[in-house]
Amino acid sequence: MRFGISTTSKAACRVEHSFLHPQVHTLPNHTPLWIHAYTHHSDGSKGDCPATGIKYLPKSGGTTPPTITTTTTETPPTTTETAPTTTIAPGTPFSGKGTLQVSTGGSADGCIISGGTWYTTGTCAGFTATASESGFTLASSKGLCSVQSNNLVCASSVTAGTVFTSSGGDLAYNGSPSFYASSVPSGSTQATVSTAELATSLVITWQSS
Repeated sequence: MRFGISTTSKAACRVEHSFLHPQVHTLPNHTPLWIHAYTHHSDGSKGDCPATGIKYLPKSGGTTPPTITTTTTETPPTTTETAPTTTIAPGTPFSGKGTLQVSTGGSADGCIISGGTWYTTGTCAGFTATASESGFTLASSKGLCSVQSNNLVCASSVTAGTVFTSSGGDLAYNGSPSFYASSVPSGSTQATVSTAELATSLVITWQSS
């Protein structure tokens, strides 16, 4: 803050360069102000200012810059993760309920019955295909279906169904759509369906019901 000087006399007094005794004066706002009365000029002569009665008046125009406070609040991002799901559209082969149709040499020849065997006469068994992992499981009225010792078996004793896939619309095991039987059954005879290569090759397709 800069100050001006006024005295009790009409003529302005000379202020020296070296100071002597400090004096305290009180401003109108009750703020104490220290004043130093100078007694010598640089040329060695004494000043003509009185020892008392000197007042330093604040010069106008002084301002105090405002204080600006900035507060920044950061909100952490929210991440939502959704577990992947496997969905088979209605009507897609091997989804929902249907029958397992058997073909040999390109011709329809019977179907798979509830125990997992091949039968060429009578009524085809119903199966339920359920999405599982990267494929699906099959179940009949007898229970889940599984490949055991290379043979297709559907029974209540099966606790973990085999995960099958579809290859060109055909039932596939370990990526292969090839199934086999020792011979083509006839009449009331049933044939065991195997994944091991035998005399008769067959393919199994899905027919929705």
